[in-house]
Amino acid sequence: MEFGDSMEIIKGIHTSEDFEGAVWTVLGDSLRDRDWKQKLLSDDAPESAPPSSECAFLARQKALAIHWDSRDKQAKWQNYWLSCCRSSKCDYFFAVLLQHGVDREQDILAILSDPSFTEQVDPGGLAHYLRLHISYLLRRYSWCRARQLWWAHRSQVPLFGLVNLLLPRLFGSILLGMVLLLSSQEVWELPTRLAHTTPALYILLPTMLLASALYLLSEHSKHTEYRHTWRQWRELLSRPGLVLLIGLVESLAISTIVVLLVMPALGVGPGPLENPIDATPFAMSPGFWVTWASFAIAALFIGIFLQIFWEKETAAEPL
Repeated sequence: MEFGDSMEIIKGIHTSEDFEGAVWTVLGDSLRDRDWKQKLLSDDAPESAPPSSECAFLARQKALAIHWDSRDKQAKWQNYWLSCCRSSKCDYFFAVLLQHGVDREQDILAILSDPSFTEQVDPGGLAHYLRLHISYLLRRYSWCRARQLWWAHRSQVPLFGLVNLLLPRLFGSILLGMVLLLSSQEVWELPTRLAHTTPALYILLPTMLLASALYLLSEHSKHTEYRHTWRQWRELLSRPGLVLLIGLVESLAISTIVVLLVMPALGVGPGPLENPIDATPFAMSPGFWVTWASFAIAALFIGIFLQIFWEKETAAEPL
């Protein structure tokens, strides 16, 4: 049977009878999938990854498309499909299934919002599932879906979800970048000096932001699968863009504290006109704003590229 025809048959599964018929029709007498045919027809979910895209799609339909009489049976298969959604062994299958409307992140949200699954799990186990999948979604830069999952179950993981939505790994990297910037007085004075003598600073800062955005885009693309549609391309760009925006806001907040409090305490000021610790925000010298923006963008740039030392973890992944 042609692969496209198999996918259409599996899409049409709505009942247990549909499912059994699809298993026999799609897998047929295939030697490769012979053992899996029996696994799919049994009540107990398998422990290994599916051997083919067809088997993966059938397992997904058994977990999500059919409402079984036994909630325990359905919960077993939903738990299995959750493990497939998280597994890197199934990345190829999800790249194929995405072309047929299967989104692994939406499946995660659907299962963890399904009472037939959540009622079968004790509160401690459910909190573990939520932490695990919030972390997984953040690793894929899916901040909005991680927030959606946390908000729906905020009573189960109130602090974990809130803290990790603030991207603490990126925040820590920005702090380290700021420490590096404060390590030399020449660095403190560089933004103001460049601003007064050359437009190089106004070229350098946008270049740093662009390089940061491109790195996040590259890192994000390695952990996700996309169809070549406008909606998917828009999501491909918006996810790292949101992470960059959160990082920039955090970096600006850190830079504010550094320029207003830390640098004056060290006996240096950002500008020649007035001491920023005595001035109102609207009376700050141009040197203050140049130093504030320069330190924020440079710390963000350094923090993002420090992720090179943690290649297995993305900038958005929880600690």
